Amino acid sequence: MKTLNNHHKVLIATSMFCVILLLTRIYIAENISYYFLVWNAFLAWVPLLFSAKFEKYVKLNQTGKSILFFCSWLLFFPNAPYLITDLIHLKKKAMIPLWFDVLLLVSFAWNGLLFAFISLKQIHQTLLLKFSVRQSWFIVLSTLFLSGYGIYLGRFERWNSWNILSSPFSLFRAIGRTFVEYPFFVKSMSVTFAFGLFMTCIYTTVYFLQGNEKKIQN
Repeated sequence: MKTLNNHHKVLIATSMFCVILLLTRIYIAENISYYFLVWNAFLAWVPLLFSAKFEKYVKLNQTGKSILFFCSWLLFFPNAPYLITDLIHLKKKAMIPLWFDVLLLVSFAWNGLLFAFISLKQIHQTLLLKFSVRQSWFIVLSTLFLSGYGIYLGRFERWNSWNILSSPFSLFRAIGRTFVEYPFFVKSMSVTFAFGLFMTCIYTTVYFLQGNEKKIQN
């Protein structure tokens, strides 16, 4: 059995903390109004599984499988940062202090970002095995803005990653509408740019701070 690395241990710990908060809320409120957070958090795990497979097959020089798992990762990657948008559900409710719901939703959102950027870092490091630094960064940054568009499709158009298989024609019509109908174009591009830039700022900050930490340790 493969030993868990430090990243996996951290993610398991933070996930358990989120679940404990949610169970506490369910017990106090006697309802499951935030049950969807568990499903969204589960989906945030999926990109991490695909990024690990991508790394494995790149190192084995199996191009076909590498492309397959990269595309699968790209399709499911927005599910991780998507958890940020669950903050839209924050409202004052009876029996539950507002500060507790803030803590709950922010914890799940933070967990989603952890999954996203650990997965992205694995993809980035793997790309560097095959591409130049500049090319790898181009792919990474493009991915972050594509993810911003994916967040728009999920939050505002209510599409899911698996709809590309279950309802491909309806999905592509909805995508086409965001480019040809002005109100949809403005909203979709605003969300895409805002979330893409937000994630770029976080990822580059973490990436370069980690690099500086390694230099200090050396």
